[in-house]
Amino acid sequence: MSELKLLTYPGDFRAFKCLIAARFNGVTVATDPDFKVGTTDKEAWFLKLSPLGKVPVLQTSEGPLLESNAIARHLARFRNDTELFGKSFFENAQVDSWIDWSSNELEIPVCMWIYPIFEFLPANPKSVNKAKQDVKKALKVLDAHLASRSFLVGRKVTLADIVLVSTLVYPMKMVFDAKFRNTIKHVTRWFMTCVAMPEFTDVVNEVNLCKTEMQLPKSKGKKAKKAKQPKAKQAKKVKKPKPVRIRHPLDMLPKSAFIMDTWKKTYSNSKRDYYKSMEYFWANFDYEGYSIWRVDYKFNAENKVDWLCSNKIGGYTQRLDDVRKWTFGVMAVLDTFEKSACYEVMGYWITRGDSMKHLLAAHEEGDTFTWVNMGKDLTEAQKQDVADLWCGEKLKGSGIVVNDSVVFK
Repeated sequence: MSELKLLTYPGDFRAFKCLIAARFNGVTVATDPDFKVGTTDKEAWFLKLSPLGKVPVLQTSEGPLLESNAIARHLARFRNDTELFGKSFFENAQVDSWIDWSSNELEIPVCMWIYPIFEFLPANPKSVNKAKQDVKKALKVLDAHLASRSFLVGRKVTLADIVLVSTLVYPMKMVFDAKFRNTIKHVTRWFMTCVAMPEFTDVVNEVNLCKTEMQLPKSKGKKAKKAKQPKAKQAKKVKKPKPVRIRHPLDMLPKSAFIMDTWKKTYSNSKRDYYKSMEYFWANFDYEGYSIWRVDYKFNAENKVDWLCSNKIGGYTQRLDDVRKWTFGVMAVLDTFEKSACYEVMGYWITRGDSMKHLLAAHEEGDTFTWVNMGKDLTEAQKQDVADLWCGEKLKGSGIVVNDSVVFK
């Protein structure tokens, strides 16, 4: 296969969809880290490839290919076995339908919302508010579609998921705060499922969800001079007492040498081989300051549909922000249907202290699970089980395949 090179600036969300599709198909696509908007795209050699100076551009042995959706479709068609266009002619059309829908209904208002924040466009509050309403309207449609589905088309990732996730990466990081995401719970669950996959992570890196919505930059124009008003006699200011900071009970526990943030970064940075992170974990875990728990769904016999189980674990982990600082865990759907006529939902968690009461209080669905403290003397088999669920695709001790999993970190 001849060399392919994608020309665009670093961080271009339209390039994400192309590079992620290439990752899924095992296609090597080079990039130019020195490409600069306003400089490279105005050079004569580049304008021969893209007369309007637009990016991205895919250089191929047969000539340049323009427009991000066309490039992504081209790369997605390199292989059929990955089914990035679905597994039937109808699913192929569905994928195309969602790609077109994204371009028309979502990408445009998202850009009209985000671009003024970075001063790519003039800051017009009226236009931005209109864009926000259009984004909410589009996401309402998407959320309803995903309420009963793990992915947009069929039962696995397609180019439709890749394109829409790429469009939502920056909004999810910069303007979709917790309150906003609470109105699109199914979209958030689907988005986090996708960006946790290595093919996405390799391109967009770890996505930290927005905590506070970014606002438009303040106007730089000269402020109009206000007419001088006669000064009114001011009453003496009464100093208000500073509000007492209420610390979380888990913050009050004795200091531990095991730093949760360090562990989460170690785990995340392991990327394709998460087993590497377990060496750090077992060497540094503090059994006095933290505890390890096994969790099992109480009603596994009812788990007859795999994607509903995926929705269950995704929906549960999305609602635990109150304890994120002190907690890490992986929930999984085990492929036990052939053996037990149902799918098994279970997981392994670590939390600060020796009680799960704060995690259980974070969301009422915690009561639908059985939580068992594994104690301080885990056997090698138990340690292997934890490692396999957190890092692998199969529990080596039992040979059970991990059908799906969600990492809470």
